[in-house]
Amino acid sequence: MKTHYQAICEHIQPKDILHYLKRFGKVAKIADYRDTSAVYEVSSKRFLIPKHTGLDDYAQVVEDLIQKIGKFENRSVDDILDTLEQASVDILSFRNICEDTSDGTIPMWQCQKFVQGASDMVEAVACSASTQRRSYLGKKPQEAEDYFRKIKFGQTKIGSFVINLRCPIEQEFNQLSLYEDERFLPDEPYSNKVLPLLDKALGVAFEYARDAMARDDISELIEHPELGLSSNFFDALTLLHESTCNGKFEISTNPAINRKRAFVPKIHSFNGEYIECFRAASKQIKELEPLPDTTVCGPVVNINKKPEAEFKSITIRDVTGRKTRDILVCLKDDDYDNYYEHFKDGIIRVIGTLITARGKQSKIMDYSTLEIVDAKADGDNE
Repeated sequence: MKTHYQAICEHIQPKDILHYLKRFGKVAKIADYRDTSAVYEVSSKRFLIPKHTGLDDYAQVVEDLIQKIGKFENRSVDDILDTLEQASVDILSFRNICEDTSDGTIPMWQCQKFVQGASDMVEAVACSASTQRRSYLGKKPQEAEDYFRKIKFGQTKIGSFVINLRCPIEQEFNQLSLYEDERFLPDEPYSNKVLPLLDKALGVAFEYARDAMARDDISELIEHPELGLSSNFFDALTLLHESTCNGKFEISTNPAINRKRAFVPKIHSFNGEYIECFRAASKQIKELEPLPDTTVCGPVVNINKKPEAEFKSITIRDVTGRKTRDILVCLKDDDYDNYYEHFKDGIIRVIGTLITARGKQSKIMDYSTLEIVDAKADGDNE
């Protein structure tokens, strides 16, 4: 029967052990041992490491190896196993620090906001790592959705309420040797870009917010989607702040040890000092940024019949929101001709990219769907 340690060891990969040993210096392969293992040397100490996981006694061999490593670095087996289990995941920690969380618990209503804020922040930056837009209010990029589904919650800690998110990274071993010069690394896989981008976004958000308060100008906050700054990101910061009841929260980034491109773990602390800047930035982005997959539905209140016009268009009185609004829809020639008679008395639904600008009428220039929801038949008005 396998021991508790062996049950864990059987899932640890040989490459993860090699990467762990790399922290002590250069790892050199000394010799092969039969067809099953190889001897590696680091800091004048030698370790026998299995070549693959298919050995009958693999779990036992790995347990013995980890105990030897523990004696070498004066570290417990539990701590080493915990590190190895996380070798291929980035750890992103959100810490809620307020009076209500001092015993390691959190009121349910606060927890809902805290978890949602953490979730929204990761999703926002995952979207930015895929497509550098300023807002993601419609459908999210597919690779961001796929990445988001792989993230798992870890455990909390006493003294505050902590959410640990385990964000998997992609391995690059099939392309690179373990110790290749980092100057020649190929493009980084998508999932490996998210945590560094989040780390960057957290840093520059406060730098730009501090400058914005000094200059009374939030333009820097809304003009850098390539740094992960989006309306979704600012909304997530706001929600996390609200979950602390005007307390404090921390976000720490801890990269996986298997990363080819290392970056320093950081802790970003927030106390609400710049929260109004973030709210203002989010609001302004939403006012200016095109909104994809927006549904507009209502009667047509104006038909542009001028043949010399650059675009044939209609104006729909949209009734989908709390208040009605007039939206200009620039039509394709075929749609204008095919639906012209229905424009006079029908209810029209359009799904497309809504463009808004201060002082100007909102409009849809590009749409995927145009349909008649309710067309009155001849004689209905008699």
